[in-house]
Amino acid sequence: MRRKRLLKNYMSGLATQRNFHFISIGNDFSHMLEIQKALENKEIIAIHGDRFLPGNKTTKIDFLGEPVLFPVGPWQMASFFKVPVSYVFSIRDSRWQYRVYATPLTYVQPALDASTREEMFMDSMKEYVSELEKVVRKYPLQWF
Repeated sequence: MRRKRLLKNYMSGLATQRNFHFISIGNDFSHMLEIQKALENKEIIAIHGDRFLPGNKTTKIDFLGEPVLFPVGPWQMASFFKVPVSYVFSIRDSRWQYRVYATPLTYVQPALDASTREEMFMDSMKEYVSELEKVVRKYPLQWF
């Protein structure tokens, strides 16, 4: 818990001139209450769709011809909270200039029951991976 607080304080310090805050993900799911509150306040939630921590639920999806693990959490949350998603990519054009790509808003289909949950998320996740592939092919040196 202390590490979570320290990280949040550090990241918030980086954003002193901006109107945003960081929600740290913890094992106790308290972040879900913060996310819910932010959504109720009509705030935008940004989550990495291509990165995850050890222990996070993942699924394999073909990415550039190879099976790669992607986190399921962002799609679970979008479905649970019934909020639209846009896949956003920021590309550095020069030292001081970035290009931002964003897809139109779409909804993640809600799971009708636990047995179909991953299957329902898979369509949205594959859509994201397809968009990511387009950007990576166009800007191959921007990724690590």
